[in-house]
This record gives sequence, C-alpha cells and structure tokens, in this order.
Amino acid sequence: DGSIEFSIDFAFSPDESLFGKEMAVTFTGFGIQGATKYDEAVMTVPGDWELTWTLEGSAGEAKTWIPNAPIGSLPITLSQVEIGQYSMKLIYRIDEQAYAKYADFDDFQFKNAWSPYPAGVRWKDGTEMFVNGGGTQSWDAENHRFTVIICALDAVLDPEQIVGMSFYFGTEREKCDIPFE
Repeated sequence: DGSIEFSIDFAFSPDESLFGKEMAVTFTGFGIQGATKYDEAVMTVPGDWELTWTLEGSAGEAKTWIPNAPIGSLPITLSQVEIGQYSMKLIYRIDEQAYAKYADFDDFQFKNAWSPYPAGVRWKDGTEMFVNGGGTQSWDAENHRFTVIICALDAVLDPEQIVGMSFYFGTEREKCDIPFE
C-alpha cells in the first residue's frame, strides 16, 4: 500500500523524564541503498518531513510492588518489583528446601527452565508489552534471594499504567501472570 514503518531508538538521560516532552524526527528525503553496503544510497523521493508528538504519561518516580506471588508451579516467589521509566528491579525468593536438591543456582535455573527476566508487563488497558534491556543479577545464597536489575530498557515505561507482569517457565514454556494490585 506504499506505507513505511520506522522503528527509532532514542538515547536518554536516566535523570530526566521524557514524559510530557515533545519529540521530533526530521526526514530529508527517502532513498534506496546501493547493491552493496559500500555503494552510495540513491535518493528516490527528495523532500523534508518533520514528525512531532508529545510522549504521554506520568512523570512520577519509580513504583514498588510487593506481590509475594509464586512463579507458576516453581518453588520461586516474586517478592518485590520496582519499575521506573527506564529500568526495573525484581527480587525473587527461592524455597530453601526445594533449592537444597540442586548443586548450585545455575543448576536450579537450568533444571527448572526458568529465566528471571519477565515475559512482559501488563498495562491497565489489558495489553501486554515485552521489554528488554541489559542488566545485572546477583544470588544471595544465605537468604535464598535472587535480584535482577534490568536497565536501559528498550521502551519508556509509565509505572502508573502497569498492573502486572508475566513470566515463562518450564520446558513447555508455560506462562504465569502475576497481578500487582
């Protein structure tokens, strides 16, 4: 139908909210790439276009939930979740007796086919969105707590609109939804 879809990644400062800000993208023509990546691009439609919009959402602080909910049938409880515009922190508690059957945390994670990264966040309107980003994780063996911090998310989140999270687990990739409220 002649339409074009663009996906644009923005770099941002974690100290500054993007909500309520006007965003702008300017195109100075469209073209096609040459036969190889070393060939010069060929302008096919010259012109100037500017797209502007305001990123809607609340510019509040990160929000914290204490769901204390199990991840499906696994001996894992999602204890705490903190979500900001650009990052999230998840704290899990592993059942001590169940954990004793495994050699170490990697063995536990592998044999349960469990990833500590969420399948998605659920919005107030009922839709779900997969979010991804780099991060770090740590295992506190003494307290059987596993913490995951995901930063530099590939989306800007409005914590006020989030009502839950989902996870995949098990060899059949079962899905578990955890409401926050």
